[in-house]
Amino acid sequence: MMRIVAIAVVAVALLMPGLSPAPAKAWTASNHRWLYSYYVPQLWEDGFYNYDHNSDRPYSSNVDWAVTVVFTMDADTSSVKYRLWGYAPWWDAEMWNECRDVQGVYEWHKDRGTKTGFWPSDTAMHMRPYAPHNDATGKDQFYNLSWVYYCIGTTHMDHYPFPGYFGYSERCEETVVEHFQNNGYYVWNDYYDFRNNEPYRAEGTHIWYNNSMASEVMIW
Repeated sequence: MMRIVAIAVVAVALLMPGLSPAPAKAWTASNHRWLYSYYVPQLWEDGFYNYDHNSDRPYSSNVDWAVTVVFTMDADTSSVKYRLWGYAPWWDAEMWNECRDVQGVYEWHKDRGTKTGFWPSDTAMHMRPYAPHNDATGKDQFYNLSWVYYCIGTTHMDHYPFPGYFGYSERCEETVVEHFQNNGYYVWNDYYDFRNNEPYRAEGTHIWYNNSMASEVMIW
């Protein structure tokens, strides 16, 4: 019986567009850079790229979406996903970002994120959080004196069915901020300049739209 169920699940995944995992295509960023305290003083000794990547290769032509939000005070990647929309389904691609929590120590983190709805719908909101592993706490989270325990996140919309499009990071960021604000969290909307401005442009089905100002959500 279990074998029949497993075969049926595989068959559905192969037949329904967007359900079976497929290699994600990389895109080209306008303002790809490593962020550190020169650009954002609150980073202190920490650093990260202001876009996530299709793999562990930090090239401007290997990106997915812009970093648009930072979760601070007592945040880690798992708790943020739990407080938002839960874990994204297995068929969503993992993306990467390189993080530095201690001067001179760099680590790539990959995540498929959190997403509205388990099955493809008309439009889904998708956020991927990133942070290095913290050996002291056993969680994936940065630590510094300004943001305490924190992680960063990229945002975008997944529009189904075909013909589909993906993007509008700014709109998804607003949805994330509104979700936390409505649930009693402190929010600083469009507070930090992460230097990743992307005026509206279409790169195939990839729709760029981001104002470079990242929001802060304080997790308690």
